[in-house]
Amino acid sequence: MKGVEDGMSIHLTEEQKSFVDCRDAVKVFVGKHGKGKTFVGAYDYLVNAKPGERGVVVAPTYAMLRNSTQRVFLELAESLGLLTRFTRSTETAILRNGHHVKFICANSQETILGLSLSRAWIDDAQYIEEQCYNLVCSRLHGDDAVVSVTYNKHWTEGVFGDKRRSDIVWVESQ
Repeated sequence: MKGVEDGMSIHLTEEQKSFVDCRDAVKVFVGKHGKGKTFVGAYDYLVNAKPGERGVVVAPTYAMLRNSTQRVFLELAESLGLLTRFTRSTETAILRNGHHVKFICANSQETILGLSLSRAWIDDAQYIEEQCYNLVCSRLHGDDAVVSVTYNKHWTEGVFGDKRRSDIVWVESQ
């Protein structure tokens, strides 16, 4: 799959490509550790970010946010030529199309209140509380939520586990 700028080649597995190409409102990418959930979540967010809108990227803890989710997102945004600015003090990135991205730790749910969002990506959702997921979704005016989870028994199985639900797309990585 081609990148956004310079014909850069981005390698996606068939499952990841299917996930990115999907236009459903809520998408869940499921797989074991090391199967590219964070990468495809960041890539999907970047290539589908709406110009001039606002979105949020959520990780379970600050350590996970800084060490993985945010790092992968920013490195990919920069390599695709999409990152205009990142401000560490506000944990905010601005993409080339004017889309604003707020990076939030799930432990700081009060920072989500008052936001009006067109897009959300929750990485490693199995480590957050269902209340945080519901709060993020309540702030979306476009119902564009992307979630990544690993195989485990947790609240996400009850919410996303019924593959017959027509309002959620479930993509599994092998």
